[in-house]
Amino acid sequence: MQQPWGTDPELRDHLVSRFVEWAERRREPVEHVEDAIMALDWSSLGPRDGAFRWTVRDVDRFLLEYLPDRLNLPETVCGSGALTLRLLVEFLGSHGMLSPDSDHPDDVVERCDAVWEAAEHRSSYDVRAKALFQHVRGDEELTFAELVSRVRTMPADEVAKALVGIERRTVGPLRLPNEREQWFAAERAPVFVWFAQLRQACGEDGIELVDKRELPAEIAVVLGVDVTELPRVMAWALAAGAVRRLKGRLVRVAAWRKVEKHSLNLIRKAFEAHPKLPGRSLAQLSTELVKAAVARRSLDLAELPVSSEVVDFLMDSGLMFALGTQARLTACGAPIVVELAERNGLLVRVLPDPLWATVDELIDAIPAAGDEWADDVREWSQAEPDQRNPRVLISRLATPDRPTAEVMVAIRACGDVFGDRLTVPPVRLLLGGPHDGPALLWLLRHKALDEGDVPAVRVADANVVELSGLLDAGGVSRMLDAVAEHGDTAQTIEFLNLVWRSDHPRTCDVLLVTAEHYGDETVAAHAQKLAERHRGWHTRG
Repeated sequence: MQQPWGTDPELRDHLVSRFVEWAERRREPVEHVEDAIMALDWSSLGPRDGAFRWTVRDVDRFLLEYLPDRLNLPETVCGSGALTLRLLVEFLGSHGMLSPDSDHPDDVVERCDAVWEAAEHRSSYDVRAKALFQHVRGDEELTFAELVSRVRTMPADEVAKALVGIERRTVGPLRLPNEREQWFAAERAPVFVWFAQLRQACGEDGIELVDKRELPAEIAVVLGVDVTELPRVMAWALAAGAVRRLKGRLVRVAAWRKVEKHSLNLIRKAFEAHPKLPGRSLAQLSTELVKAAVARRSLDLAELPVSSEVVDFLMDSGLMFALGTQARLTACGAPIVVELAERNGLLVRVLPDPLWATVDELIDAIPAAGDEWADDVREWSQAEPDQRNPRVLISRLATPDRPTAEVMVAIRACGDVFGDRLTVPPVRLLLGGPHDGPALLWLLRHKALDEGDVPAVRVADANVVELSGLLDAGGVSRMLDAVAEHGDTAQTIEFLNLVWRSDHPRTCDVLLVTAEHYGDETVAAHAQKLAERHRGWHTRG
């Protein structure tokens, strides 16, 4: 970018001083003045000298590309530059220093606010930002803005040190249940039911306590617990603030109604009010539960030396459920236990909320999202008008090292979300490249290419690429499902005869897997014969 002051930084420093004074008069002090300096250095000249050009697109390029690269910090942390940039654009606009081809200042400011808001959402799944926040947080409860401010003041060598070995401490990606699933599970948690029933039993006048301390035994029937559990349930409800003692009676706390309306908040508050438990065991169990959730498996409690007290607490809180010794996180337990595991040193790569995700973050989510990725793309595309075109997605994901199965998922999802009219042009651009196979087959299936114009050998190669990609990504069953999609026995044999024509190195692998595992014996036997013929063909040269 050109600099309006040429090689003389004094003009820039004078302008920055005026900007800082202007912001202070508005009682909106600039926390990171260097952001303003870099923004002015980066700005392009408008049609006349001394005018700065700022568009909505420039905001994204400066905050999401230039600043992270210049400061060597995650995009999440650099989002704080939006606070300075929004003031700077207002200042330039009010002083007639924005070029005529700039977007309206209100639009630029609105985009700055959106970037800052997105940064706060991104902090839940940006593992590099999480590592830095853990480094500066200590035992303090800090807001997102305070965490970002502390990270921005860290020396560069300290930032680099905090990020060392981050991949070894990271698990994921993990898809968290949506809010509706979390609330549905929370309302069925034992603690939610206990507190609701206990408050209902209190009525308007409260429950008279035995010796002014204990609940009467008949309340155990109302709560559905053993009499011996009454002291623990009451102590827990008191610590959480659902009830309180008043003149020898147990009465409801009116403010609890606000918490009760949001069931997940109730579970979180009840969890934070838990009695004293072995912290080490709780940390260990939370870490192992999260690792099991990432691997999509159950956790065998018999193999984990954790006290039954901790296990019972997590189950009573509604964070975990168990069948025998096999335990899993509940929908409402997932976000809470992830936070607990992260406080104990584990970093969790959570799948991004599509509404706030960048293009690269959305693409990185393909392996974990799978077929659900189309839903993510649909939500993501509704955020900004320029995201309603699949060209940006397809061009960014079609790198040579991208697994075939991911490219297949992406192309299919774009077709489902955006329609053939918008998806066909960018998919055509993939022909002849490293992802020619998936692109060719998708275009043929959507009648965007005439099959008669494509050599049979090229179609055979494309099918082998697709089947081997599914085998690598999803295993034998995934590949066999794709083979079975071609129809009955006769149609499947015809398809294998086409595949056999391919000279691709994985052709024999695909045929042998089909021969060994396919459920139709006729098809399996034919695949075996074709594999042997293919091997002999290559052996003879």
